[in-house]
Amino acid sequence: MPELGMQFHDLLNEEGHLAIVVFGKYCWWETCYYLMKGDVHRAFRRWSDKKSLASLGEGVDQPVYYYSVGRFCPDVALIPAEEKRAIGLFVPPSYLERAMQRNPRSFRWLVRLEKGIRDLSVGSAAADHTYMLFKKELK
Repeated sequence: MPELGMQFHDLLNEEGHLAIVVFGKYCWWETCYYLMKGDVHRAFRRWSDKKSLASLGEGVDQPVYYYSVGRFCPDVALIPAEEKRAIGLFVPPSYLERAMQRNPRSFRWLVRLEKGIRDLSVGSAAADHTYMLFKKELK
């Protein structure tokens, strides 16, 4: 039994909820963007099981790990998943905000697409993030 799942299970009250947002492992936006810029390392940084360092400021780096939903879910298998949805499948990551500000019509169209799939679990494998809601069942 995975240790993380046991810890979450023990911390939750009966019928308690656990919401988790996981960085996607294969964000198509990021891969395409950095490939177009010629930065192969960044384009595929999520695809590795190794940590990636995110700069939080001068001299402060935070290790970040990217997990596929399929790899993460078994770790919390003691708690059934109620909901799973892609975040950032159509809406691009924040580092593309300037481009979206220059193209507000395109951005609104992408937001509509994103809202259209929000209640579906499809696309989470290629999204920037995946939101998952788990609920501990009654004994």
